[in-house]
Amino acid sequence: MDSVVWSPDSQRMAYTVTLRLPNFEAVVVIDRDGWNRRVVADGGSRPEWSPDGEYLAFIDHGGQVAVAQMTTSSYPVRLAPRRGVVTWWSPKGDAILIWETSSLSLARLATHEAIDVADDLLPTGSASFSPDGQRVAFTAHDPGPVSDLFIANADGTALEKLAQLSIGIPWGPEWSPDGRYIAFVNGRTGIS
Repeated sequence: MDSVVWSPDSQRMAYTVTLRLPNFEAVVVIDRDGWNRRVVADGGSRPEWSPDGEYLAFIDHGGQVAVAQMTTSSYPVRLAPRRGVVTWWSPKGDAILIWETSSLSLARLATHEAIDVADDLLPTGSASFSPDGQRVAFTAHDPGPVSDLFIANADGTALEKLAQLSIGIPWGPEWSPDGRYIAFVNGRTGIS
């Protein structure tokens, strides 16, 4: 068992578990008391709850991002044909950021369509939505070995490089609750 994540209300947990066959994982949800175990998807990993706990996103057996509605027994739905590496939910839970091999996309739950926020950039760290869900900050290579900090509107417009980061392990970016500041690690030891 790995990738254990609590639901926002702390009533359930989602996790991946290896089934009988080697290298075959399933996404499972269980109540915090150990009851009501439900296999959400055979062949999945990296579950992430939406902020309201209504949905669970995960990487399906084909490497694509899928979403399951947790209040129904419906089958999970793939969000556009996107092969995700990591996902992050918008503050309202109506969209997901998806790192692919060399792009950052935003997929909306209402339409299941995805738009490119940043193309031809190699992801190096994390991404996060501003508190109002209108902007995205992320780290990526542009090109070269050093990561850069970028910001863009969530609709993919107004891409801007904010800072070139020192060689080291990038962390962040994290928005302040008022959306005015972004914290990130610049180099191995400093927070900017």
